Amino acid sequence: MEDFESYSQEDRALVESHLQEEPSFLMKIIRAHFIFEQKLNEMLRLLVRNPSVLESSKAPRVDFHTKLFFVRAIAPNPPNDWFWPALSKVNSIRNKAAHGLESEKLNTAIQDFVDHMKNNCEIHKKNMAAMGRVDLEDECVYAITSAFAFHTVYLRNLQQHLEENNQ
Repeated sequence: MEDFESYSQEDRALVESHLQEEPSFLMKIIRAHFIFEQKLNEMLRLLVRNPSVLESSKAPRVDFHTKLFFVRAIAPNPPNDWFWPALSKVNSIRNKAAHGLESEKLNTAIQDFVDHMKNNCEIHKKNMAAMGRVDLEDECVYAITSAFAFHTVYLRNLQQHLEENNQ
């Protein structure tokens, strides 16, 4: 079961400021993707020996998909199996939205992500059961919020683990 106890008010405010106030669903997707990418960058900086190299002006640009694979390769496994595929699915939605692919392919990617979260993330299942029926775009935003909450807690636990083992 996921531990969301350490999901701070600051983290919640960040998500709400980017995902709750913006009227455009596609802008919410792009902003969510950006927030996840910031968190992946934080994880990379924590996990590598020389994080300043990543921020050098000579560092190559690395896309979300590649960062996700690097982090998966070097980070301790999260306490569940749904998290990494969820981030990959958010990336797929963002790419389809940003590149203007047909709405049918975008809707399929959104449905795939929502189904993945419903079938695998306990907190999302509980939230959706309590809310009742919502449209696909709203459920996608709620699923992203659940994934972000987990990502934040996982990152915080990773920081603590690394600090404890480096002392």
